[in-house]
Amino acid sequence: MITSLAFSPDGTRLLSSDQNGLVRLWSVPDGAVVRDLASDWTMLPSFVRTFGNSAALSPDGALVASAGVDWSITEGPSGAIALWSALDGTLRARLLSLNEASLGTLQWSPDGKLLAAGTGTGMRIWCLDELPSTPPEPDGPPR
Repeated sequence: MITSLAFSPDGTRLLSSDQNGLVRLWSVPDGAVVRDLASDWTMLPSFVRTFGNSAALSPDGALVASAGVDWSITEGPSGAIALWSALDGTLRARLLSLNEASLGTLQWSPDGKLLAAGTGTGMRIWCLDELPSTPPEPDGPPR
C-alpha cells in the first residue's frame, strides 16, 4: 500500500513510498520507473530497516528523504530518515531519532535547510546545513 506521494518541483517526476519500505521515483510523462531508491536497504530483512513510512522531495528536487524504522541501531526500534540523491539514487545520509521510532509525514522547509518529521508525540526537526559530503557505508556508523 502506498503511504505517500510527492511531485518533483518541475512536475516531471513522482515519488512514492509504501508500507513495505519501497521508495520509488517515477517518470510522470510515460509512467516508467526511474529508480528504486530504497533498493540498497531492501536486501536486508524487513525488521531491520524499512524506509517507506513517508517520503518527500527537497524543494530543488535533488534529494529524497524517506522516513522509517531501523531496528539495527539500538535494542528497540529507532526512527530513521534516509536521504537519497534523486539524480543517481545514492544514499547521502541517515538522520536518527533514537527516542522516537514512529516517524511519519515529512516536510522540507522552502529553502531546503530544515527537514521536519511528524512523530507519535509531536514533531522532530533536523538542520541540514552540514550534510556529510560522502555517503555512509551501509553497515557503517549512521550520520
